[in-house]
Amino acid sequence: MIKLTGVKYTKIGVMILSKRKIESFVHRQLLDYDKHYFDHPHPVNIDDFVENYLKLNIEFHQLSLDRSELGATALSDGTIQIIDSDGKVSLRFFRKGSIYIDDVACNSENRTSFTIGHEAGHSQFNKKVKAELIDNKDQIRDKVIQIGSQYIKRRTKTDKEWMEWQADTYSAYLHMPREFVIQLYREKHNEYFKNKRITTSRPNRLWKIVIEISDFLHVSKEALAIRLKELKLISKDQF
Repeated sequence: MIKLTGVKYTKIGVMILSKRKIESFVHRQLLDYDKHYFDHPHPVNIDDFVENYLKLNIEFHQLSLDRSELGATALSDGTIQIIDSDGKVSLRFFRKGSIYIDDVACNSENRTSFTIGHEAGHSQFNKKVKAELIDNKDQIRDKVIQIGSQYIKRRTKTDKEWMEWQADTYSAYLHMPREFVIQLYREKHNEYFKNKRITTSRPNRLWKIVIEISDFLHVSKEALAIRLKELKLISKDQF
């Protein structure tokens, strides 16, 4: 398995990573996972990648009574609070490397997949963070995962927000590799805009491209639109 090397840390143990560094890391991991991975665009099989390549265990449980917690990552052995089928709170022992997902709280297959990728990012990037940044001293619990937050500038973030940025960015690049998005966009652009100019006054064709690519890659339309803008495939006005 490809691991990050030569990484610097803040005083509180948060990795110092750029988008370019994370994207390169994801690319190398996917090629190591399957040398033919980039032969043609396809949605990531996130369960297989996380369990069989990263060797992380994924379990699905209700994590909170109000469905406010989407996922949790175990950074060491410990216990996690879950809600039983009868609605009672109980504690379950977990081992380091476990990922817990509340797929009902995630409320869609795309959100569940993105959350699994997000937690997989935590499991790799946040092993050395200080205790004050970790919930319950042995796990990171995610109440809100903001798709698109990976594009907020670094200087606006706290250490905790920086950790979430890294995990979001890792998941975004797993689900929307540069090569796949560019190829799919060019194919759809040729199909819907051949000999036509994209204008903000005719958004329907562009919206159709966003819908078709996001459905194909199993990501949200918002996430795909943000990725298209990041790759400069669409302009700020078109976004």
